[in-house]
Amino acid sequence: MLLKIDFNESQVIYKEGGRIILNLDYYSEYATGPHMTTVRGNTVEEFDTNDTMRQKVVFIGSKGGISLES
Repeated sequence: MLLKIDFNESQVIYKEGGRIILNLDYYSEYATGPHMTTVRGNTVEEFDTNDTMRQKVVFIGSKGGISLES
């Protein structure tokens, strides 16, 4: 299974040792959060040729809540 995460590089405030910290706007401000996509496979080539299984967007609430939406 492959997981692709798309995010805005300008939001990255830390990226090291397998961890990324993003500075995201609140959902209430109509921000666009990171997009996550799953595809069957183990390689980039399989990702490019297989259909998307699931796709979600991460939103952060003003009180710190996390929402995953299609």
